[in-house]
Amino acid sequence: MKVNVYDVSKTIVLAGTCLERMHPKAYKKLTKISNDILEVCLEETHINMALSKLLSIICRVKPQKIIIATVDKSMHCTGLHYLESEISKIMDTSFTEFIHYVADCDNLVQISSDTIRLSKNLIELQKING
Repeated sequence: MKVNVYDVSKTIVLAGTCLERMHPKAYKKLTKISNDILEVCLEETHINMALSKLLSIICRVKPQKIIIATVDKSMHCTGLHYLESEISKIMDTSFTEFIHYVADCDNLVQISSDTIRLSKNLIELQKING
């Protein structure tokens, strides 16, 4: 994430680095939501570094929305979605709405925070799937 922590708007998009290349039309939809698209690849950047940078931004700017958008079926990109729960454990995020999207060809499919939480809880998921 190459951005100064003070130089972001009230709506931040956190996108997997490969999203623009793999799903350019879906990525273009994100550019209409916000000019502040912060790209990160968890294959290159440790999740704790991404978390630290995002926390620094949130503390200073208090964004109204944080949109996390990734490609589907990537274990690294899935980790970006888990940042919401980690941030919420560390600080009050009642002033911020988190929105999750996964790109499906040209579209952005919204994924609920509950689905993200469930995907991290394999025992609970196994009980549902029998």
